[in-house]
Amino acid sequence: MATFHRLYHLARADFLERTRRHSFLVTLFVIVVVTYLYLPAVNDIAWIYLNLGNARPIYNSAWIGIAVAALMAEFFPLFGFYLVKNTLERDRHTGVGEIIATTPISRPLYTIGKWLSNLAVFIAIILVTLFTSLVLQFVRAEDFSIDPWALVAPFLFLILPMLAFIAALALLFETVSWLRGGFGNLVYYVVYAFVVLIGNLQGIMGVWRSVYEACAVTFAQCKPDRQIDLGALPLANLPTFRFDGVNWTAEIVLWRFAWLVLSFLVAWCTAFFFHRFDPSRIGKTPFVRLKQMILEFIFEPRLIAENVNDAKPAPITAPRVMLTPLMRRDTPTRLLCLRMFIAELRLTFKGTHWLLYLIALGIIVTSFFTSLEITRLVMLPLAMVFPVLVWSSLGVREVQYHTDPIVFALPHALRGQLLTRWLVGLFVALVMASGVIARLAFVGDVVSCAAVIVGALFVPSFAIALGCWSETSKLFQSIYLFVWYLATVQSVIYIDFMGHFPQTVMLGIPWLVAIVTIGLLVAAVFSRQRQIYR
Repeated sequence: MATFHRLYHLARADFLERTRRHSFLVTLFVIVVVTYLYLPAVNDIAWIYLNLGNARPIYNSAWIGIAVAALMAEFFPLFGFYLVKNTLERDRHTGVGEIIATTPISRPLYTIGKWLSNLAVFIAIILVTLFTSLVLQFVRAEDFSIDPWALVAPFLFLILPMLAFIAALALLFETVSWLRGGFGNLVYYVVYAFVVLIGNLQGIMGVWRSVYEACAVTFAQCKPDRQIDLGALPLANLPTFRFDGVNWTAEIVLWRFAWLVLSFLVAWCTAFFFHRFDPSRIGKTPFVRLKQMILEFIFEPRLIAENVNDAKPAPITAPRVMLTPLMRRDTPTRLLCLRMFIAELRLTFKGTHWLLYLIALGIIVTSFFTSLEITRLVMLPLAMVFPVLVWSSLGVREVQYHTDPIVFALPHALRGQLLTRWLVGLFVALVMASGVIARLAFVGDVVSCAAVIVGALFVPSFAIALGCWSETSKLFQSIYLFVWYLATVQSVIYIDFMGHFPQTVMLGIPWLVAIVTIGLLVAAVFSRQRQIYR
């Protein structure tokens, strides 16, 4: 009983600390707004809809539960991962981890407790979404009869098992040293695609099949060719049919239960990578730790102590430090700005591996030699996503390295430092898209060339605005990758910020992107002012 008592209080304390943060409240607000907009009124236009051959289900408990649960299963695992991937980092950052390391809590107990805390956060979000769906049924006012099982079952079988696995996966990424930072956030984006794909094959495809079968009873044109479409569809004149719920077979339930078992196993195995906040083991792989254990077993501590006592202490010499000389007051402003730009550029790329430079060079060179269509549709999206870790650090470096009291106290901290940081991000975007810009300018497509430049202006503005507001790089990484995914993979031209589709230029989307870019820059200035004067 003592073990379960510790496990309960460990998960409860972490859950209460998370739910008191403003990021949790913002997530709940966004979920409620998206749920409301996803199921528009009958007289409105649906922008995200299910392709049912120009027919639609009525808004009853079964359809609202399935529609909202399917939407969450498709997109929420991406944002949910970034929402809960901070539990170990917070204990490490606040010093609580060192206190926990002195307690009798074992490593498996600690990791399972953190997994339960992540799962509790997801359950709280599911409950809020369920309540929103229930209220939405009365707001849409097509069917006032409540079917609790039809409303709750999709969340229980579709969402909860998948989010339990995401909760364990976020914990695993925090314990593995090379997955803990921004590179791990990018790796998860690939994992997310596989998780959603497997989830669709195991559960959601069967759910959609039930909807199509209910539609085919009334309308012959209902064919399960596609699932969710993005676009503008008026609902007022569409014929309706009644969907009474999904037949939850044993096969579907067992597959979803397997996700829960797998999630528990991942959370338990995470203890193998957890170093219990030992500074000497941070950054060491399990193989290095195993080698260290073997050496400690072979060479007894007394022999090591004897060698230490026999060794002569090495003379202590002060390191030679070369300081950068201060510039005189009569230094030209242009030279000062250039030096600041070079300094920020060096800080941005400090520690970057040479292989990343080689890949970036390959993307730029390939843009000059492929066909214009491939350059625009393939190479441009690659160029605008490869430096995402560089852009995500633009507005958070001071907070991340705890230099904000020094940097913000410098003269012209808002005008000089923030502008220089934005210019570095713009420089990276223009260099990566230089091949596409040159190719479009060579063929005389000035409008498309300007659209790409507007996209290059948008990305660093977006990064700095979100970085200054949230003081973390995860928010930009998650939202930007999602927007990039919709604009490139899903071909949603309405959010094509880089103008790589010709239809985007024809619809005038670059003008909207330019306006949004100006708004983001203004928001970045106000957010940085809040940081300086708080």
